[in-house]
Amino acid sequence: MAEGGRGKHSDLIIGIVLGLMVAIVGAVTLYYLTHTVQRDARIAGLPIPVQTFPASVQVLRETIGASGRIEPSMPVIMTAKVVSRVLKVPVDLGAVVRPGELLVDLDARLFEAALATARVNYDHARRQLARMESLQRKQFAAAADMEKARIDESAAKGDLIRAEIDLANTRILSPVPAVVLDRTINPSEFTKLDQDLITLGVLDPVMMVAQVSEDKIGTVYLGMKGAVGTDAFPGLTFTGAVTKID
Repeated sequence: MAEGGRGKHSDLIIGIVLGLMVAIVGAVTLYYLTHTVQRDARIAGLPIPVQTFPASVQVLRETIGASGRIEPSMPVIMTAKVVSRVLKVPVDLGAVVRPGELLVDLDARLFEAALATARVNYDHARRQLARMESLQRKQFAAAADMEKARIDESAAKGDLIRAEIDLANTRILSPVPAVVLDRTINPSEFTKLDQDLITLGVLDPVMMVAQVSEDKIGTVYLGMKGAVGTDAFPGLTFTGAVTKID
């Protein structure tokens, strides 16, 4: 009987321990559910649990792809400022030229002679003015003669400047790095004043005309940075910015 009583007593203790464990597990589970699951907390009439997380800021980047064509950024039209015979045109369509490179060479002989004459006339007028100023200081020159000497000197100086400009205009040089887009003059022809001779396309900087898909238009803005790759220079990337949106 004593052994049987001890066995029942042991079973009772085990049962109590197991019951306490089940109760603890159930309580913990119930607490967890009512404090983490909004539906269970609402059923139990407890405050709705809310989870919070620390805020963080991240930059969202999107790559907008587009295809297009490379074009000169602006045209530069070289015109004739003197009338003369064309000696040579060393550039043709599609040629890439550097600043200062010769585009059109005109016959300059008449303009060289005109410049030499203008220099002689200016030197004479300048010396004449100096003589009249010397006579005026001695009170031997009339006011009208002095005024005429000043006018002659000023006119001679203007003629000299015009002759220098005309001679310089017999050599038409490229003002910028560019590509030749159009050529309307040939050797042995005579130029006309303000005639268009050579049209250049500026190459520094160049412009890429890109076709952006309609769903991406709203994400493009002026000043937006971009990178361009070309078939002509594989592996090289050129950077720039959006300067115009059509």
